[in-house]
Amino acid sequence: MGKARNFTQIRIHTLNSLDYIALFRRISVQFSNGGHYFDRNYPPVVLDIHRDIYNSKPRWVPIDLGFRIGRYLRITLWFDYDWIVISEVTFESCRNKL
Repeated sequence: MGKARNFTQIRIHTLNSLDYIALFRRISVQFSNGGHYFDRNYPPVVLDIHRDIYNSKPRWVPIDLGFRIGRYLRITLWFDYDWIVISEVTFESCRNKL
């Protein structure tokens, strides 16, 4: 079984074509040690993303997590348009020393 990790950031690579595809408008990241109950030790990280109607290039969206500890993450994205296109997700984390 995996050990709990100390998460500092998530980066999501996403498309913003302005034609039916846009960045997500909100993200919520929840943490759990057992996988059944989330947010017992920490409130979720919630970030609102402003709509970009000028730049249609793909981009990385960084989400700072503030050193949250968990074995499982639940990520919820809210649509801002018809589609969300995600090509990569990376996590910045290290082993929890406790």
